[in-house]
Amino acid sequence: MDVPRPDVPPRPTRFRPGDRRTSLALGAIGLVVAGLLAGVLATLWLRPAALPVVFDRPQPAPRLLNASDSAALATPLDLATMNARFRQVSARARAAVVFVQVDPRDPARRFLERFGTGDPNGPPMRQQSIGSGVIMAPEGYIVTNNHVIADAGSILVTLPDRRQFSAEVVGADPSTDLAVLKIEDAPDLPILPFGNSDNVQVGEWVLAVGNPYRLTSTVTAGIVSALGRQVNIIDDAYSIEDFIQTDAAINPGNSGGALVNLQGEVIGVNTAIATESGSNEGYGFAVPSNLVVRIATDLIRQGRVDRGE
Repeated sequence: MDVPRPDVPPRPTRFRPGDRRTSLALGAIGLVVAGLLAGVLATLWLRPAALPVVFDRPQPAPRLLNASDSAALATPLDLATMNARFRQVSARARAAVVFVQVDPRDPARRFLERFGTGDPNGPPMRQQSIGSGVIMAPEGYIVTNNHVIADAGSILVTLPDRRQFSAEVVGADPSTDLAVLKIEDAPDLPILPFGNSDNVQVGEWVLAVGNPYRLTSTVTAGIVSALGRQVNIIDDAYSIEDFIQTDAAINPGNSGGALVNLQGEVIGVNTAIATESGSNEGYGFAVPSNLVVRIATDLIRQGRVDRGE
């Protein structure tokens, strides 16, 4: 029998394929590695997703609510009363907004052009244009847009009560796209008061009154969407744009009509829309009433607008 010598160390044990101890060791190592991988994956899964980078843009400071504002917000809305106010203001405004039909100058030239015998180098002839106007004085003065009456040959004004009058242009101001007409011998004209447009606030209810697509005496409702808009709509070298923006529906034919608050005051004259379709898309613009009054007063008094040199 061999007896190992005490000075010779025992040979180290080696893992051999198929050996039971080898399999157990490899299984233990696999479990440890799988546990580590599971821990890493769990950490990545449970970690909150990174938030997108947002660049903070400066915004106007909100107006702080005072005691009266808080009380108004806490008061329940009486929808019946509000509906009655809409009806009253609509009736009052519709009575003072007229339908304006404009035939261009030189109808003979339009006839010749229609049959191909006109001057091909002349300016294109306009068809009859339509619009709206607001009666602003019992003497028969009506404010409208300059683009409604530009190059007018004859102007017919139809009141909501079906009376019709020929109108003359008192004066026009392309810089603000405003004009004043006058009708004669028109008794009992309903008048709409002009409010202070400096008091208009974003979010307040307004009504747009006019004659879109020849649908006379149409009223639409919305809110004031923005103030002081400059949208480069007026095609004039000295244009003045300080529009009230509204989402009340405004369409072709509304030009020159009234934008009215719930006190029944004119706060603007509807002038233009921003659209890609040619119809209302929620972006309408009105000349503020304070500017309208100033321009109309100059036109009535002297037929032109005085501006500093």
